[in-house]
Amino acid sequence: NAHQPITDPSKRAMIEEAIGKLLISVEYVSKKPGKEGRRLYKKKACQKDKEEGSQGNGRRIIWSASDPAQFSFLHNEQKETVFSFFEKEHGITLKYPHMPIFHLPKISRFGGAWFPIELGFQAFAKSKGNNEEMVNNILKYHDVHAGKRYIDEVGAKLEHLSITGGDGARFEDRLKKWRITIESGAVEETAKILKAPRIKFKNNVARANNGSFNLNGVTFSRPAKLTSFVVVNFTNNKNSCYKFVKTVMKISRSHGIDIPSTTMDISRNDRYLDLVTVHYNGGDEVGDVALEMVREGIQKAQLFHLYDSQHVYRDKQVFFQTYCY
Repeated sequence: NAHQPITDPSKRAMIEEAIGKLLISVEYVSKKPGKEGRRLYKKKACQKDKEEGSQGNGRRIIWSASDPAQFSFLHNEQKETVFSFFEKEHGITLKYPHMPIFHLPKISRFGGAWFPIELGFQAFAKSKGNNEEMVNNILKYHDVHAGKRYIDEVGAKLEHLSITGGDGARFEDRLKKWRITIESGAVEETAKILKAPRIKFKNNVARANNGSFNLNGVTFSRPAKLTSFVVVNFTNNKNSCYKFVKTVMKISRSHGIDIPSTTMDISRNDRYLDLVTVHYNGGDEVGDVALEMVREGIQKAQLFHLYDSQHVYRDKQVFFQTYCY
């Protein structure tokens, strides 16, 4: 119940642990005359309040925005809670005054501040403090739900969320309690049209035309060096695959990419290409066999020393030596 304080110690511990792993952004619109405007504090970690003189007492979460016994402070010589401060200073009446407040450090030159949890939202970033077990479980999940099975799993979860719960409410109804709605249409944003960039190459300058760059005849200033390669063909069509590889090699050389003559010879000969290529057989889902195909391709190419013109693999055990600028 969001209208009642959280008093269960186990729930408090779980909430504090979860918030401690997130980066949080806070956004609100001040309605007070003279202070109108949007406030946004992006991607901050919730940390303990260790500022001198603060009543935070080294905490990073306090379990009520309106209880002066838990947290209050002096503002304009008056004792305020976070609830009363936002009401007086910003014209915002919190919908859930009994929900927690959290501390974000260094939001201004004056230091950190406390915010009600209903004004915060999770910023998209890497979570912190993941142990080896958590990482392995995530990797295992994506291994099990690879390829088409991943799409099926997402569909199953969405269907489960759409089922009416025991309280008679659907998932959308539960979200609305937190002022969250699911928008099915496109989102419109006001964007600024930037000046088209100029990309300088060794022999000329490329300019954008209808959103794309014409790189025909362009030579890179410091082109890549391609001394070896592997082809993994997911199309189950050898002819189109080999035609594509030959085209890539031809265009790469025209851009000044360093491709030894023996490597070019391989790309011109279908029989040689087949020795460094793995083809999809169509028997399994592509997502289930993709990694194994790459491994098989590398193994085949390592055994094919004809293209190793600089002996970087044979002598130095370096298989790929590629630079890109």
